Amino acid sequence: MSIRKNFVAVAGVAATLLLAGQSADAAMSRNWVWCSDDDHANLPDRQIEGCTAIINAARETRKNMAIAFNNRGNGYADKKQYELALADYSHALRLSPDYSVAYRNRGLSYNALKEYDRAISDYNEAIRLNPKYGAAYNSRGSSYYSKKNYDQAIADYNEAIRLDPTSSFPYRNRGLAYVDKGEYDRAIPDLDKAIKLDPKFVAAYNDRGRAYYGKGDYDHAIADYGETIKIDPKYTYGYRNRGQALINKKEYDRAIADLDQAILLDPKYVDAFNDRGRAYFGKRDYDHAIVEWTEAVRLDPNFTIGYRNRGLALLDKKLYDQAIADLNIALKQDPKFISALNDRASAYEGKGEYDRAIADRDAAIKLDPNSTSSYRSRGYANSYLGHYEAAAADLARVIQKDPTEVYPVLWHYLALARSGNGTALTELQVDATKVKQDDWPYPVIDMFLGKRDLDAMIAAAKNDDQKCEAQFYGGEWNLLHKDNSRAATMFKAAADTCPGGFIEHSGASAELKRLGQ
Repeated sequence: MSIRKNFVAVAGVAATLLLAGQSADAAMSRNWVWCSDDDHANLPDRQIEGCTAIINAARETRKNMAIAFNNRGNGYADKKQYELALADYSHALRLSPDYSVAYRNRGLSYNALKEYDRAISDYNEAIRLNPKYGAAYNSRGSSYYSKKNYDQAIADYNEAIRLDPTSSFPYRNRGLAYVDKGEYDRAIPDLDKAIKLDPKFVAAYNDRGRAYYGKGDYDHAIADYGETIKIDPKYTYGYRNRGQALINKKEYDRAIADLDQAILLDPKYVDAFNDRGRAYFGKRDYDHAIVEWTEAVRLDPNFTIGYRNRGLALLDKKLYDQAIADLNIALKQDPKFISALNDRASAYEGKGEYDRAIADRDAAIKLDPNSTSSYRSRGYANSYLGHYEAAAADLARVIQKDPTEVYPVLWHYLALARSGNGTALTELQVDATKVKQDDWPYPVIDMFLGKRDLDAMIAAAKNDDQKCEAQFYGGEWNLLHKDNSRAATMFKAAADTCPGGFIEHSGASAELKRLGQ
C-alpha cells in the first residue's frame, strides 16, 4: 500500500475545511487544487509546489495554513521524505492543536520510520480528539502489529471495522495479524471480506495465500499468489511466494521460473535468492544452490539462514570442513539456531568426529528439551558411536511422541538388536503397525521381520535415494546375520552413493570404521 493511499482520509478533511476560507485569485485557487489533491491526480511534487505557494503567501487563516502544512507533509511522505513530512505535520499542529488528521498523519510517518511508540502516541491523540476516527484505529493497529503485539492490533482493527464496516483495510490488516498468529482459519474469512470489498486488493490476495500456505493448502495458495500477479504483473512478492509454494509441492522448475522473475524485478531480493537455492537443492543441483546462497549472503552478510543453507548443501557434497565453516558463522550470528547445530553435528559425523557431534546434539536439546528432531538426531549419533542403549532411549522418546515416524522405528530396532536386547523384534512388530506400510522404507521393516528377503527389499527401492538406503539397511541385515564381508560391501556402496546429509551415509561410514575398512 502506498503512503498516498494511507493518507486518503486527509485530503477529504482538507477540502472540507478549505470552504471556510477564500483564495485571493485564480493562481491561489490553482494552488489549493494542487495542494488539496482531492482526486489524488497530482504527483507529490505538484502537491508540494501548491502547498508551498500557499504557505509562502501567508494570506490564509490559521486553520487553512494548518491544512497547507498537513497536505505538504502528505506530499513529502509520498516521496518517503519522512523528516520533512514530520516537520510539516508538527507545524500544522502548532497552528491547529485539535487537528486530529495531522496527528494521524504524523503517526504514519513515525510508523514508516519504525518509531512505533511515537506513532502510537500520535494515534492516541487523534482518537482522543475524534473517538470515531476509524482510520486512526486502523493505523494504531498497524503500529501494534509491527511491535508484534497482535492481540492489541486486532482489538484496534475490530474498532476500525465497527466504525467503518465498508473499509477493506482493517479486514485485511486483521487477517494479516491472524496469519502471523498462526490462526489461519480466522484469517481467511477476514481476507475474503477484504477482497469482496476491493476485488483488486493485491495485498489481501497475498495474505490469503499465506494463510493457505500455513495450512499446507499449497494449491489454494498458488491460486491466490497467481491472482496478485494477474492484478499487478510487477508484484515481486507474488512471484516469490508462489515459488515457495511450488517448492513445497516439489515442482522445482516452475518454482525457479517464478523466482527468476522475482529477482528480475528486484535484483537485491535476498529471500528470492534463498528460495531459488532451495529449489536447486531440491533438484540435487547443489552447485547452483550454493551459488544462490552465496549471492544471498553477499547481499546481506547477516542473512543467517543463507549460511545455514549453504552449509547444508556443502554437507551433502561431503565438503565437511567448508560446511562447518558456514555453520559456525550461522551459529555465531544466532547461537540458538537449532537446525544449524544439528547440521554441524552431521558434518562432524561425516568427519568421524562423533563426540563433537554428540556435543552439538546435546546443545540443541538443552536449547529445546521438547525438540523431537534433536532427540532423533542424537539417537542416530549415538548409534554411529555404538552407544546403542543411549540411542535406543533417545529414539524411543521420538517414537512415543510420533509413532508414525518410520526411520526412528527402524533405527530403534537396530539399536536394540545391536545391543543384544531380546525385545528388539517384538518391539519392531508393535511399532510397525503404526507406520505407513505402502511406501518406502516399509520394505526394510518387512525384511527385518522376515516377511521378505534381502534381494526383494533391494528390488523394492525405486529411486537413487531409496537404492542407497537399501544398501545401508542390507548391510545391517548382513551384520545381524554374521556376514561381515557382504555387510562391508553394502556399507561401502551406501557411503559412496548416499548424500552426505543422509543418516544412512553417516551410519555406513561408522560401520565401516568399526569393521576396520
